[in-house]
Amino acid sequence: KLYEKWASQSSCAKIHVDCPSIDAIDNARRVLKAMEQSLSSFATASPPEASPAAASATPSAPTATKPRYEGRCHCGEVKVLCYDNARAVSYCHCSICRRLSGAPFSCQALFAAAEVQLSMEPGANLTSLQTSKGVERTRCASCLAPV
Repeated sequence: KLYEKWASQSSCAKIHVDCPSIDAIDNARRVLKAMEQSLSSFATASPPEASPAAASATPSAPTATKPRYEGRCHCGEVKVLCYDNARAVSYCHCSICRRLSGAPFSCQALFAAAEVQLSMEPGANLTSLQTSKGVERTRCASCLAPV
């Protein structure tokens, strides 16, 4: 129900990809192929009218004075600031995400690296775990909250 509510209210383009395999590489290829198809159909569509202010904005660098999204770990030692919209938002219910989140699914948002600023309190550290090929998960070393 939570996902359905989010999906109905989301202004993001929605892509449904069936991932019947437990092979992460095969599933990643399926997702990339669906994204490429979606992007190519988006590129052929006529662009929406843009306001003059939006046309002069440069979304490739975090120049905004106020971040669009902010997050922090449980103890507050690690803070993440994002200055633009997410490139993609997804829900995952694979066994790894369920185990690491302690929930029936987890939500991820992917941002361009240039749009993200990570700040840490003095003495704070991050710990990382590679959970599958191409996937590294990072957590605050003090409270173990995902970052």
